[in-house]
Amino acid sequence: MILAKAPEAVDPLGGLSDEHDRLDAALDALAAAPIDGERVALIEAAIAVRDLVHLHLEHEEPALFPALRDHVSEDAWADFSQRVIATTPPVGMHLLVGFLEQVGTPEEVEIILGDMPAPVRTALREHAQATFDMLNAAG
Repeated sequence: MILAKAPEAVDPLGGLSDEHDRLDAALDALAAAPIDGERVALIEAAIAVRDLVHLHLEHEEPALFPALRDHVSEDAWADFSQRVIATTPPVGMHLLVGFLEQVGTPEEVEIILGDMPAPVRTALREHAQATFDMLNAAG
């Protein structure tokens, strides 16, 4: 959507697709990790996802938010946001909310999650925190 309106944004946004692919692979590894015994593979896969998300957000935020602000109208963003919400699998949604709230400013989080009903957002945040607490205790 951004590149269609601003082809010059390809350089700052281009590398993000590779990171998305790496994150998809890490999420697949997390989903496939066995939940047995000491759960070493599961913990390692979860830590890999966490680390990739943090790295990706460090790269994405400085490129994406200015591009969104400069090239995407509020109406276009609202339409896009609704499509993303409607097509995002519910598995791991709590982690998305948790990671965003850990690294984003309140304004950035509101841009991304503003249309999510407050009770749902609260429940997802609490679920994410419980997951993070478990991972931190294990690692």
